[in-house]
Amino acid sequence: MKFRLQHIPPEPRTISSDEVDVIVHGHTHVPRHERRGRVLFLNPGCVTRANQGAPPSVAWVEVLDGQIKWQLLPLR
Repeated sequence: MKFRLQHIPPEPRTISSDEVDVIVHGHTHVPRHERRGRVLFLNPGCVTRANQGAPPSVAWVEVLDGQIKWQLLPLR
């Protein structure tokens, strides 16, 4: 499983599933769990400056046997 970590999320149409399976990004401060084609976009939100009504949060990610498990953990 191939991960990419970057600040600003790329446009989904510019990403090939041959390049990456999961993109973890920040920038928006809004939690995100969205599959676009075969690529999964994850954003853990923000610990301090939440946005758009989302509470402060972090995420826990586990990969086992090629499967990803994602859990958003609110901090309030």
